Amino acid sequence: MLSSNLAAAFATVAVISIATPAYAQTQQFNIPAGSLKSALDAYTKQTGRQIIYKIDEVRAARSPGVQGAKTADAALAAILEETGFQVNKDRSGAIAIVKVNTSTNAAPNPRPQEPVIVVTGTNIRGIAPESSPTKVFTRDDIERSGAATAQEFINKLPENFGGGSNAAVPAGLPNDNSAGANSGGFGSYGSSVNLRGLGSGSTLVLLNGHRVAPSSVFGDFTDISMIPASAIDRVETLNDGASSIYGSDAVAGVVNFILRDDFDGLETSVRYGAGTQGGAPDQVRVNLTGGKSWDTGHALLIYEYFDQKHLGIEDRDFTIKDFAPSFLLPSQKRNSVVATISQDVSSRLTFSGDGLYSRRKSRQLRTDVTGQTFQYDAVSEAANFSAAGAWQLSDDWFFDFSGAYGRVDTRNSTSGDATQERSSKSDVWSFDAKLAGPVLELPAGEVKIALGGHYRNEALESTNVTAGLVDRNATRNVYAVYGEAFIPLISPDNDISGLRRLELSLSGRYSDYSDFGTTVDPKVGVLLSPLEGLNFRGSYSTSFKAPALGLVGARDFGASLLRTSFLFPIFGLTPADPSLADVVQLTVGGTDNELDPESSRSWTAGVDFSRDWGRHGFSASATWFDINFKNRLGNIPIPGNVIHFDAINIAFEDPSAFPVGSYTFQPSPEEINSVLASLDTPLGNPFGLNPSDTFFISRLLILTNTSRTLVRGFDFQLDYTYSFKNATLDIGLDGTYLKDFKQQATSSSPIVQQINSLFQPVDLKMRGRLGYSAKNFSTSIFLNYIDSYKVDDTPTADSIKSWTTVDLTMTFDTKDNLGGQLFRNTALRLSISNLFDKDPPRIPFFSNLRVDGYDPTNASPLGRFVSLELIKRF
Repeated sequence: MLSSNLAAAFATVAVISIATPAYAQTQQFNIPAGSLKSALDAYTKQTGRQIIYKIDEVRAARSPGVQGAKTADAALAAILEETGFQVNKDRSGAIAIVKVNTSTNAAPNPRPQEPVIVVTGTNIRGIAPESSPTKVFTRDDIERSGAATAQEFINKLPENFGGGSNAAVPAGLPNDNSAGANSGGFGSYGSSVNLRGLGSGSTLVLLNGHRVAPSSVFGDFTDISMIPASAIDRVETLNDGASSIYGSDAVAGVVNFILRDDFDGLETSVRYGAGTQGGAPDQVRVNLTGGKSWDTGHALLIYEYFDQKHLGIEDRDFTIKDFAPSFLLPSQKRNSVVATISQDVSSRLTFSGDGLYSRRKSRQLRTDVTGQTFQYDAVSEAANFSAAGAWQLSDDWFFDFSGAYGRVDTRNSTSGDATQERSSKSDVWSFDAKLAGPVLELPAGEVKIALGGHYRNEALESTNVTAGLVDRNATRNVYAVYGEAFIPLISPDNDISGLRRLELSLSGRYSDYSDFGTTVDPKVGVLLSPLEGLNFRGSYSTSFKAPALGLVGARDFGASLLRTSFLFPIFGLTPADPSLADVVQLTVGGTDNELDPESSRSWTAGVDFSRDWGRHGFSASATWFDINFKNRLGNIPIPGNVIHFDAINIAFEDPSAFPVGSYTFQPSPEEINSVLASLDTPLGNPFGLNPSDTFFISRLLILTNTSRTLVRGFDFQLDYTYSFKNATLDIGLDGTYLKDFKQQATSSSPIVQQINSLFQPVDLKMRGRLGYSAKNFSTSIFLNYIDSYKVDDTPTADSIKSWTTVDLTMTFDTKDNLGGQLFRNTALRLSISNLFDKDPPRIPFFSNLRVDGYDPTNASPLGRFVSLELIKRF
């Protein structure tokens, strides 16, 4: 049915359906002023009309209600008066309540806003994946957060971890190859999504539902900083395994950035921000948006310019300045263009397309342990294009087809005692086709299915330009077929006491990789609702992740040669035996030549509750997650989460602490020479030691398949709204608690608990919210909390304090009722991050690893940052 097509526009959908009366007849209405959701609920009960709306949007809005004798259409118009919402209908007459277009043109938009056909987490039209933990962040949510960029917004989410590939990690991290590949002479200084801390490449990032080309010399993460924030309409997240729907990489979840496509008119904005501490970087963002709608289509063009200056290590009191000059944050300058278009070719066929081009220049400055300063310059270009068609075969069946292409080019230049240049390129072609519709009518409703196929070609080339050598040139082809079914077993129409809804969701995907064979990944989801407003849900899934192309056959082996008498004092280490106090250690890093695919098993179980009464609205949700990640790529975990230079002491006391072959005491000359011969980069030997004097070889930093990583915990969210006569108050709390983050190198190796240690996820992160919104003014204040933790997991480890910061945003918008001709439809937004200028917690050491006195994975060095934005709509 076409009403199901319209319903798919929303991630959280309320559908109320009673027998349909004659809408032209006059009825007596007595719906009091209050929350818009309560008014719509009362309206549907009285009229019997089918209405579809987004619960999270309408709950915060206030309706004037309606009184007296009116037709159904007139009553609905009265309920929506000055709420910021309007009525859209599809061809079947089904009604959707959507936000009013923000255009200020005198002429109304002649074309109803088209719904989104399929939401993140499913391939089936007309349903939301309610059995899985999902979130939808609207454009208003992004603006109220005060974030200027996509990565700033994602970093505010409690379920996201700041480690891995992120521009705020200036020079890599101990035991983190991905972070290292995004910095120095190899890096693009991009930013990634890292749900659950499972790695930048374990969260699948989509743009309008399509894959985009990955970044870095490894091609192991999607750079979200290339997506202009002014072009984002909403962000949809799915926080469990989704390989049955999307294929590889969707281990921790999926983040889908949906671009704007519904704006009619012109809009320009200028944002300027700066820190209040000395030397803070200026930040400028300029946006120009133009959109046009017509009876059968729409088009939109967006340009964004973004410029942020660097933040120097000498500009912050909490930093360790032994190796100045260095940058805590790189300078970045980006230009982006986004275009979207849609056209109805006929009443049953629609074509659409979108394109994104971004070009960014980055500069980082670092000084090493020898006192030598290096300047790293990177230029990255990203281009992503997609085209799609939606063909309505009948009233109920649809055929969707699409193609997408993405490319990322990065050029690096390192200036020190000599100039080194590198380049990397990655491409992704993909094609999808699927058929969806109902196949069976059950007493509880229609059984709906989706069947489809997918083809993808990936390519990556990494070149040492200075040496004229191609380090890596690889391609991969992926073929997949998939299916999904939605089965309603019980619905309110069944009239079963104590059981309102029972729904089953099934999906599966068969994938064939040209370099790693085949995999089958299923997913099962169950939703049980004993009464209205209360849902219990659960899901089980498996996921698959092929190694990034740049890791397969990578030639990146390197090593350092240092004395323990130099290392131990720096890191406060005590020799396990006097014989270890002054020996030569050869530490090897790089990527294992024999990599296997990663796989995971994921369970989720959750409960959602919502209730509205009078002017009040309340909702709560909690989700338990359990992820068993097998063959996960990583370094060998160190017992106690201590620095890897302590491995010589640990192995001396317990030879079984590490896998066989990962270390060697008193190696033979042949073994030493074999290690030196395997290096792809020059040996790091700052003190001119003789390699033949090597006493201990450590291979713990080699990226390899570990036995498993076990992550458990729960997400929680609370929301409350109160509707005044002409305003709304909202209060919320969003948080993630990690109970376990355990890693094991082999089945016989010790299990290492990694949470609550330096450069690792902490057990508790929360973000609270207090907001007030009226017609022309809104303000929000956010409280961010990161729990305390320790340097490592040993009994005598130093503590790192918790970190609590406050963010504030205020917006004044004249809209179309204030400001006269000149200032009408003008908005001014003030955003303050870290309102009370709270420094990040200090860490005690690691300066020689070029980590600068704080933990960049769990804190920011910016301090108080004030931004002012002026928006004008025409």
